[in-house]
Amino acid sequence: MARMKTSSIGRAMSTLMPFFMGWLSSCGSGSDDSGVRRLVIVEVLGVVSGVGLQLFQDSPGGGQVGFGVELAVLLSVSVWMCIATYSDLALLLIVVAGVPGLLAFFGGIPLLRRPLSPRLVACSMIPAIVLVGAFYTLAIHMYLSLGGWPTLIGDSGFSSALKFHAEIAQCCFGGLFLILFVTWPIAVAVFAVVRRWHAGVHYLGMLALAWALGLGLMELGPDRFLYWWGD
Repeated sequence: MARMKTSSIGRAMSTLMPFFMGWLSSCGSGSDDSGVRRLVIVEVLGVVSGVGLQLFQDSPGGGQVGFGVELAVLLSVSVWMCIATYSDLALLLIVVAGVPGLLAFFGGIPLLRRPLSPRLVACSMIPAIVLVGAFYTLAIHMYLSLGGWPTLIGDSGFSSALKFHAEIAQCCFGGLFLILFVTWPIAVAVFAVVRRWHAGVHYLGMLALAWALGLGLMELGPDRFLYWWGD
């Protein structure tokens, strides 16, 4: 029953997310080549998510190997997207976070002594949800507040609410960046050494992969908003 509920939620997300991202990517993109590439990539993400969810259902042993394969494929799609859109910084961050995340994810599977904890799985996803949520709520807020995307770098013409929202989103990104790249390696080393904490390596792999995929989802944003965000 739990797996059925999880797969139903997953199917809904894999169906709705591409439509939402496609709408947001097309806002202000016009016929720009990179906008077209992003729309194609959104469709690929939808297909990959559907296939990955089927692997998750059919895979034995709790579906962790199948789920890991899905994550690896989605990570590969994110890397391809960054290469296609010439997003060098995002590519570097995704690879640096995603590759160790995959190693920790698969390396932690044999260390699991009991079924996965839904609470720990949810906690491992929270940083990515906060990152993507802060980014896209800012994009929507900015588009509605300004009647389009900013034409200048900075916060000129922003309302006080929009300025505050932008500061929160940037703090979320900077804070999560420090947590992942400073404390994550230390946590993996500690969990790998302490026997009773071995299972934590798997959850830390989930955390890093979710963060890397969150960065990939951010790259689906409209070009003009990404230009403002990057500078």
